[in-house]
Amino acid sequence: MGKLFLISGDIIENSKGMDAVVNAQNKYMDYGGGICGAIYRAAGADLLDYCKKTYSTNMETGEVRITSGFNLNMDIIHILAPVSYEEKDPINKLMESYDNLLESILENHYQKVIMPSIGTGTFAYNHEDIAQPLMEKLNNFCTNNNVAIYFINRYPLYTNIYLKELINIKNIDLKNDLIKCDNIKKYLEDNNLINLNSKALY
Repeated sequence: MGKLFLISGDIIENSKGMDAVVNAQNKYMDYGGGICGAIYRAAGADLLDYCKKTYSTNMETGEVRITSGFNLNMDIIHILAPVSYEEKDPINKLMESYDNLLESILENHYQKVIMPSIGTGTFAYNHEDIAQPLMEKLNNFCTNNNVAIYFINRYPLYTNIYLKELINIKNIDLKNDLIKCDNIKKYLEDNNLINLNSKALY
């Protein structure tokens, strides 16, 4: 059985020791903003050069492409999320993209992967709308496979949205299960609900 960790902070700062990092890619596989830009900067110019030379077609929605991480010293799993307002059934379409992502993790035998919440930037998905189905999907995946997923959001405010849903999915009653407030941090960490040792918390 694997583990699902929810963490806050910078995806690059927290990627040490991972087998792969997930990139919320644009269809051109070009230098972008947000997570995509951070990964391209950390990987170095060779990543952009490789993508330009290797891929002659744009990515399709939900498509996964895997490259070397170059300076990152881990693979990069590039995925193109759907654009929320362009889809008739945006939530299910996004979950299908996550299915493709998780399948690629298994096919490539990755055991430690750090991933952001894809689609919640310029592609306009709301964290509140996707948290429940996504946490259920990732929790089931980690329960049934020997993979550790580090699900990261830059701000604790967003991480807490997913944490709330994960607690509900695991049927944990914090009020009854915890005797002291001082035990909350340890309890959440012991139950793989959150990892508070991540870097760049703000």
